[in-house]
Amino acid sequence: MRVLIRADASSRIGTGHVYRCMALAEELVGRGHRVLFACAEAPGALLGLLAERGWSAVALPDGLDEAADAAALAAVAGAGWDWLIVDHYERGAAFERAARPLAARILAIDDLADRAHDCDALVDSSHGAEEAAVYDDLAPPACRRLVGQDYVILRKAFRALTPSPPVAGPVRRLLVSFGGNDPVGMTIRALKTLARPQFAHLEIEATSSRANLRLDEVRAAAAALPNARLHVDTGAFEPILQSVELCLGAGGTTTWERMYLGKPALVAMLADNQTRITGRLAGLGLIASLGHARDFDDDELASRLSGALADADWRLRAARAGMRLVDGRGAERVVAAMESFGSAATLASGASGEALPAPSAAAAGLCASTLK
Repeated sequence: MRVLIRADASSRIGTGHVYRCMALAEELVGRGHRVLFACAEAPGALLGLLAERGWSAVALPDGLDEAADAAALAAVAGAGWDWLIVDHYERGAAFERAARPLAARILAIDDLADRAHDCDALVDSSHGAEEAAVYDDLAPPACRRLVGQDYVILRKAFRALTPSPPVAGPVRRLLVSFGGNDPVGMTIRALKTLARPQFAHLEIEATSSRANLRLDEVRAAAAALPNARLHVDTGAFEPILQSVELCLGAGGTTTWERMYLGKPALVAMLADNQTRITGRLAGLGLIASLGHARDFDDDELASRLSGALADADWRLRAARAGMRLVDGRGAERVVAAMESFGSAATLASGASGEALPAPSAAAAGLCASTLK
């Protein structure tokens, strides 16, 4: 199959969409398919990072409306694609309809269920499998819905790791990771809070990105801590995450990476669109929510962190529950679903693809039984 991916990263919207699509692209290429990224040029865009990691990508103008964006995409990528994948909160049915001539099929990746789609398949790993009906009025009746944590898309480097059984020992290493752009400066706040004496025993691993407009301040805050190491656009995030016992981070796509490896987390919401999923996961005991970053001060952050460091039982329960929820095979299932439709040539001949393999029972949705 020939697959065109439309996803953006920027200092305004973050980097999670592009990283998630890179994970899906790895699975596609590993199964013999061809991939091209199309991304808008904006401050904090990851076009350079895509090139560094060997991905083919074309640039689009930033700030276009949906129809103009589809026209620009047609101009730089052309038609004849088997699939167009759209992972973008600001692209919905209007863009998808305008882009229909480019590809035989369209796959939308959504987390929010807040806009209509004109697509053949839809992936949402944020809602539970039992919540697929949220798309009844948002997607075409024939759209294949891949909803639930069975479809969490993780990079191959995560899937290559064997999650270690969680243990109730002390926390020696802490990860501070608030996404690529961190629009509210939580990385800086966290590092300054961790300079307090009660946290001097911790080894601190912090991550950031060139998409972060406060990167110089992040570097300075990390440099002021003798027990902290800062990793910028690291290509080795997976072993870093595996090496820690507790995480302090945001409610984006890294949520699922932490769960897969069994890492309990204190989570601060950086954007309003993280409210629903963060609240739900916290209600089930899978994470500890700090609330929105604007609603707590650094003293409260220090208090909650001290509490998490002292509560080995909570850390163990959260780690085990997260590992049960995310099995790491989501990318395989999504690509299998795409393959089951057949190629553009198959569609033109009127033949049908193979049947889609049934998802596992590992994540039949977020339910209370997760916590047993």
